[in-house]
Amino acid sequence: MEEVDKETLRITLPSFVKVDGTLDFVKNYEEKLKACTNLIIDVRNNHGGNGKSFSNLLPYIFPPDEHPSTDGELKELNYTDRNSELFIQLCQQLRKNITDEETLKFFDSIEEECEKYRGQGFVTMDFSDELEAEALKFEGTDSP
Repeated sequence: MEEVDKETLRITLPSFVKVDGTLDFVKNYEEKLKACTNLIIDVRNNHGGNGKSFSNLLPYIFPPDEHPSTDGELKELNYTDRNSELFIQLCQQLRKNITDEETLKFFDSIEEECEKYRGQGFVTMDFSDELEAEALKFEGTDSP
């Protein structure tokens, strides 16, 4: 984290793989996050990971009583044999360094879906219910 000026903080997030990492970050810098007026979240070199990692910062982005939009969350996923196997291997590899129970359950569901749809090619998935449930779990703050 870097103080750009008296009112602005910049956070550079190189990865969203480790949920515990962003959770620890938010806990360690909670007072600074609450006190700043402007927050810059730099994800220019971030190669993705687990959306749950980013959700720890959402309360500092949204004001009270406002939540992220979950409209249009239909996604087409390509469940070829190879893609399914690669996703399963990735989940198993990432599990080794993750302790967050919700993330581990998420990996379980990914692996189950990969097995269920393996070999079927493109499958349209609707994630809106899951995203809506996640969006309602947090309370926004008055700052930044």
